[in-house]
Amino acid sequence: MPHTNRRRNKNPPHLAPRKLTYHTDSSGWTHVLTRKLLVRSPPSELAPHGTDAFVPAPVPPGLTLARALAATEAAAEIWRASKMAKEMRETMTVCLGELAKRGTKVSRVVVLALGSVTGDGRRRSSTQMAAAEGMRGYISSSLGTKTLDTEMGGTLEEKEVAVEMVAQDPVFNALDKEVLRMRGLRVVE
Repeated sequence: MPHTNRRRNKNPPHLAPRKLTYHTDSSGWTHVLTRKLLVRSPPSELAPHGTDAFVPAPVPPGLTLARALAATEAAAEIWRASKMAKEMRETMTVCLGELAKRGTKVSRVVVLALGSVTGDGRRRSSTQMAAAEGMRGYISSSLGTKTLDTEMGGTLEEKEVAVEMVAQDPVFNALDKEVLRMRGLRVVE
């Protein structure tokens, strides 16, 4: 017997149509933008298809070096306490063991396409940077060498960094480069 005490919603909720904006660039490509995206990237700033779309990310107004460093440190603390960080250390133990058997020594961690740690998507980029820093720290500790470690309160000048960390991304702006430099990374163009 069907449930007769259930009420049927006679007027299902109607979803409001999304407001879309269409922008056709000079090469004939049409970009469909929502109002939210339009606020972040006006059509005049869209790079036409086939051009170099990798330009330095804009720095949000009011973001200072101190605030950017604090945000990246907060992301690093969250990363270090995460389950993924533990899994990465376990995986790195196996990988470094295999490399040691072959007589291979890791001397550099290279980070490509990190993204801006101060622009849009900075939370994701800061977490990825923290993961790369964790790799460098774990490699250094497994080799028995010193490394820049913010948990120890050290600075780059005080400690020898045996495992170099290099980062490259065309969207790095001047503030990104300074944040990365202060965290012990060498930025290359």
